[in-house]
Amino acid sequence: MAQADLDLAFDLNLRSIMTTTEVAIPELRKRAGRALLYTSSTDGLVGSRYSPANSAMKHAVVGGKALALRLAPEGIRVNTVCPGPIDTPMFVQLGSRPDQPQRSREEVEKGTLSVVPMGCLGQPQEVIEAACFLISDAASFITGVALPVDGGFTAQ
Repeated sequence: MAQADLDLAFDLNLRSIMTTTEVAIPELRKRAGRALLYTSSTDGLVGSRYSPANSAMKHAVVGGKALALRLAPEGIRVNTVCPGPIDTPMFVQLGSRPDQPQRSREEVEKGTLSVVPMGCLGQPQEVIEAACFLISDAASFITGVALPVDGGFTAQ
């Protein structure tokens, strides 16, 4: 992998979180109902043969659990939502190796659905609802969680 590609993956996945978190924490300390929510991926829970660099970065995002431990005494919760195969424009791109010709949607979907116990792709709204739950008061005793939204993919 080219260093420039690794640097881009780092900037998009980690530096952006580090920068926004640094600004957010002082503001969260001033409020009630304080929660940080990160977005990783099932690639950050189980790895991906399609993009090892992206997978490594997503694992690092799941490592936000360490921040959850640090901020819990202050009442600031830190959780991560980990979408699996979601029906978005990026679905085919994420299911194709960058060093190989891009696979068709049908090829990617067939391969994906064979390993998703629920047998379907998730919808963006399902990820949104999980994220909204994690930042809501209904999740007031939940911190340090990396919640898969993946149709059972990581349960295997």
